[in-house]
Amino acid sequence: MNFDNKDEIFAQAIRFHKVNNFDMCIKILKKIHKYYPYDIKTLYYIARTYLDKKEYPKAITYYSKLLRLNNSHLQAKFDLSYILLLKRDLLSGFEKFECRLEFSEYKQVLENKYPTNIKELKGKKVFIYIEQGYGDSLHFIRYIKYVELYAQSIEVLIQKPLYKLFKKNFKNVKFITKQNGDKADYDYIFPLLSLPFILGLDYFEPLKKYIFVKKKSTKKSTSFINIGLCWQGENKNKRDRFRSFDIELFMSKIKELKLKSKKNFRFYSLQKDIRARNKMIKDVGMKFSNFYDTSMTIKSMDLIITVDTSVCHLAGALGIKTYLLLPYYSDWRWQDKKKKSDLYKSIRLFRQVKRDSWEEPLEKVVTKLKRLKY
Repeated sequence: MNFDNKDEIFAQAIRFHKVNNFDMCIKILKKIHKYYPYDIKTLYYIARTYLDKKEYPKAITYYSKLLRLNNSHLQAKFDLSYILLLKRDLLSGFEKFECRLEFSEYKQVLENKYPTNIKELKGKKVFIYIEQGYGDSLHFIRYIKYVELYAQSIEVLIQKPLYKLFKKNFKNVKFITKQNGDKADYDYIFPLLSLPFILGLDYFEPLKKYIFVKKKSTKKSTSFINIGLCWQGENKNKRDRFRSFDIELFMSKIKELKLKSKKNFRFYSLQKDIRARNKMIKDVGMKFSNFYDTSMTIKSMDLIITVDTSVCHLAGALGIKTYLLLPYYSDWRWQDKKKKSDLYKSIRLFRQVKRDSWEEPLEKVVTKLKRLKY
């Protein structure tokens, strides 16, 4: 049996998907799949809709079925890597994650040359380059220590705002902000985010701290709880509207808390390019010129409250107590439903229970603030 209007029926399924009626979307797609079992587009959207429902085993089943038919489907591989990494099947997840290098928008600095294992770097010249945002650089730089054990020399291309911070923390690594050499200058070349794949990483170890800055000599007041805030990420990011929360909603809850309790809080905006309009928040972020400056301020805080941006990774790497607010669909780095991070010991997770609603996670943060001690 064939559908004469297959494309129209498929379009109807997608309309249901757009209004988050995932059950009806899947019901229609499965009818199409029954008569067109090798249709890649239908298989992809069944898998993707199960992913959006957070029914991960079913999503894996359909992604796997699709990839058996078409192993070159990059988006299916990438989606599958997300699920595997989210569920902490790291060996398979990081292997699939390598497909990101094949996307047309991927910017490869030099042609990659991978070692077959980390020990192959012994006595060799290694070039590593960043490929995504500041948060990923701060997260994955922890694995540079394994390269240091073997390589003769290590050159790492990083974003300029990270230069001072990384240079002071990783003495055996040469950091650069512009590419100077060519492929012939190095024995091995690969992106920073490929290090777990090269290492064959099969579990994450939550670290207390691995980035250090000198403490300021000034005494910290014990009359106040000093809290750094970051409520919005890079607005150029397509998904930023999902991860950012309304700072005025949060401060209205804080105002109520202050009226009901005797606790004194001081709030500081860590936002570099967004001005704080609330009188209860002191704007310090506008003074930051690089991540070393940001680190010094974060180090002076009792607590950081932030969304999923570079600030949370920096606070975690510094070992500062951090409350991380996560959207309904969080990044794989934070798993699903967990309250504690398995990447950073100092980070606690507060998740949206309802899609696009920050009410419940913000209430939970305020409840935690009630119990904070000076």
